[in-house]
This record gives sequence, C-alpha cells and structure tokens, in this order.
Amino acid sequence: MSEIQVAFFRSKADPTTFAVSPDRNGLVFPNPEEWEFERTETINPTLVLRDSELALWLEAFKRDGYCIFTAQR
Repeated sequence: MSEIQVAFFRSKADPTTFAVSPDRNGLVFPNPEEWEFERTETINPTLVLRDSELALWLEAFKRDGYCIFTAQR
C-alpha cells in the first residue's frame, strides 16, 4: 500500500476533539457541519506499528471512514 494523505478536523463544539480521515472534505462524518478543516499529513501504512494510534486510525478508516480522538494535554 502506498502513502495516503489524511485530513485532520477540529470539532467546533470542543477544541480538544479531533477527527482524521482520508476524506479531505469530511463528508464521511455523521455531522460534517460540526467539523472544521485543520490540516493534512501523509502517512505510510506499511510503516505503521501494530497496536499504535496510527494502526487504530487505519482500522477505523476501513470500518467508518474516519477516526475521532481527543488530544492529550
């Protein structure tokens, strides 16, 4: 699998809650209007370690098309 570009979104209701998705438009979210685009990054799935946060994202992408998480302070 080649590199994929993922987009990060911030919740408009809670600035510590983020979503990441390979869908840069954010249309895969249940309520797309509740998210604002933050940035993009490129990841290489072949370099992702098992049981890492990135591995959880990849599984969520397959299942839901996105992953929601809260930033650590």
